[in-house]
Amino acid sequence: MENAPEGMPRSYYLPAFYSPVGWEWAAIAKKIEQAEGNYELSKSVWNQIYGLPWSDVTETPNAETIWARRSGYVSRQVPAGVYFLCAGIDVGIDHIEIGVWGFGKKNRRWLIEHVRLRGRYTDPELWARAKAFLYRRYLHPSGAVLSIRRAGVDRGKWPDVVMPWAMRQDPDWITASRGSEKIDAPVLKESKWRLQSADGTWSSEEGVKYWTLGVGHLKLELMGQLNLPRPAPGEDTPPGYVELPQDTDLAFVEQLVSEEYVEIKFKVRGRPKMAWRPIGDARHEALDTCNIARAMAELIGWSTWSDVEYGREDRALAKAADEMRLLMGNLARERHAAGDTRPVAEEDVMSNIVRPMIYGGTEDAEPAGADVRIRVIQRAPKADEPPLRFRFHPIPSPRRKRIHSPASHPHGEAGARRRAPAGVPELSVARPTATHCPCPQ
Repeated sequence: MENAPEGMPRSYYLPAFYSPVGWEWAAIAKKIEQAEGNYELSKSVWNQIYGLPWSDVTETPNAETIWARRSGYVSRQVPAGVYFLCAGIDVGIDHIEIGVWGFGKKNRRWLIEHVRLRGRYTDPELWARAKAFLYRRYLHPSGAVLSIRRAGVDRGKWPDVVMPWAMRQDPDWITASRGSEKIDAPVLKESKWRLQSADGTWSSEEGVKYWTLGVGHLKLELMGQLNLPRPAPGEDTPPGYVELPQDTDLAFVEQLVSEEYVEIKFKVRGRPKMAWRPIGDARHEALDTCNIARAMAELIGWSTWSDVEYGREDRALAKAADEMRLLMGNLARERHAAGDTRPVAEEDVMSNIVRPMIYGGTEDAEPAGADVRIRVIQRAPKADEPPLRFRFHPIPSPRRKRIHSPASHPHGEAGARRRAPAGVPELSVARPTATHCPCPQ
């Protein structure tokens, strides 16, 4: 050991390459390959195979340096390396911010889109807009269309508002979450939000499931990946590299690196402790949505995927692309037979598709398709209904059942509106332009 104090006992380390027969080098090489870009596996490899102490990269990178190394794609454009999309939702007092991230091999990730929806966090219409946003679909270079596979919403400061909304969503698609700053906290931990019964007591057994996220751990991983050097022309992109679109503004990157890992001391005990703290008055919504989306990818199992899982995803992308080409080809033949010479686009056979933003574009562009606008229909609550703040009638998946517009529906707009189930007070959400018909056809 360099500069070791005098009298310190001599010590040695022995890498696993010297292991006796029984642990072949092929197995070691496979473990090292699987750990590329993976924070947890890299620590294990460094400790158990190389026999060296692990040192976290805790330095927050410079925002202008990260901004200067943006990639060549633009927002809403899905690079070829992306296999699936996840979204993180952060709730503020006057807005909801949503970040959509793509995930690929060797723990690489790409920012696809980040938007801010303005409105009071207690306004049901704002939550309806957020739900509509999550139905967006993005074009993959293979020809497939990707939807958001998982979304997490931060229950944060307003669980009384967020949790009732999250309760009424598909738990395999949208789930509530809460961050834990403890560095040793697991990335995902199942928790429950207790419910108050009619007699005013709180149940310790029953409750609504949400996920506690080890955001302290996720921030360490993100800062280490953001500190990776930009690959030179012709070089392979390093594992774990985080890519941002060309039209990302500097303010977003400043939010992404808005916290630093510092040592703090408690006034009572005086023992030092490492923790993440904000840098100045910088906003941090971009960092929060990024970490939530990363945790949703972990919920899918992304960090443990091998060639088997990626092979499955490759086959699924190829199948989806073939189906899209088949649908477009059938529609093109129908139009040709009818004398219609208009070209067929993906939007003609599937709704809610968003195209890549041009440089300097706006984030308010509506997706192409008929089922993207949402209207809130109010009614007076009945006397025997529970006093909830608000509830949403869940919007059905666009892939199910028959679609009608109010103009074409045999029962008019009232028939096109999906009927609210019993027991849903105050609000229901309907789509005025096209909705799944509840009427037997």
